[in-house]
Amino acid sequence: MGRERKHVVYGASRVPFLRPLARPPVPSRTYLGCTASGSIAGGFLFSGHPSPALVLFGATALAATPVLVALGTRRHVVLTGPYGWRTWTPIGKAYARLLRSLPELHPMIELRPTRLALERDRLDLADLVARRQRVEAVRGSVRTAGYGLTADDPVRDELDRRARLLGDTLAEQDAEIALRTERLIALADRWSEFAYRRAAERRAARRSRRALGTIATVDATLDAGTPVTARDPVPELAERTDAVLGAYRELTGPDI
Repeated sequence: MGRERKHVVYGASRVPFLRPLARPPVPSRTYLGCTASGSIAGGFLFSGHPSPALVLFGATALAATPVLVALGTRRHVVLTGPYGWRTWTPIGKAYARLLRSLPELHPMIELRPTRLALERDRLDLADLVARRQRVEAVRGSVRTAGYGLTADDPVRDELDRRARLLGDTLAEQDAEIALRTERLIALADRWSEFAYRRAAERRAARRSRRALGTIATVDATLDAGTPVTARDPVPELAERTDAVLGAYRELTGPDI
C-alpha cells in the first residue's frame, strides 16, 4: 500500500516580528547563502585554516537561525487524500497568480495589507477543506458503526440521524468551498489580466523610447553631416583648372 498523498498549506508565523522572514524569497535566499558560506568555510577548513572556518560557520548559523525559527513557527494545515489534493490544486494556483499579480496593482492597492489578507484567507480556506475531510471521515465511521445492529435498535435511529446531520454539513461545506473557489479564480483572472495589460504597456513604452532614441540618433547624424544645400566646390575647381591649363597652353605652345 502506497503512502497517502498529502499537501501542507503554510500560513504566517505565530511570532509577529518573524513573519517577514518566512515569506518568499527570504527562505530560498537564506538557503543559497548558507550553501555558499558553508562551501567557503569548508574550503578554509580543508586548507588548514580552522579559525576563519569556525567564524564563518558561526556567522552563518547566527544569520540562519531566525529564518529557521520563523519557518518552524508557521501555522499550517495538512490536506490528505485525493479529495484534498484535487480540491486544493486550483485554489493554490489561484493564490499564486494573485501574489504574482499583486505588485502590478500598486499603488492602487496597498501591498502589505493585501498580502496579509490573502495569506489569512488562504489558510482559512485550507482549514475549511480540512474540516470537510474530517466530517467525511466521521461520516464513514457512522456508517460502519451500524453494522450488526438490529432493525429495531434505537441506536440505529441515532446513527441515522447523525448521518443525516453530517450529510447536511458536508453539503454546506461543499457549497461554501465551491463558491469561494469560484470567486477566488475570478479575482485571479481579473488581476492577471490587469497585470498582463500593465506589462504590455511597459513593453510598448520601452519600444517607444527606443524608437525615439533611434530618431534622435538619426537627427544628430544628419545635423553633423554636410547639409544638402551646401555649395559644391567641384565645379569651381574644374573651372579654375581649365583656366590654368588654357593659360599654360598659350605659354608653351599648342601641343600641350
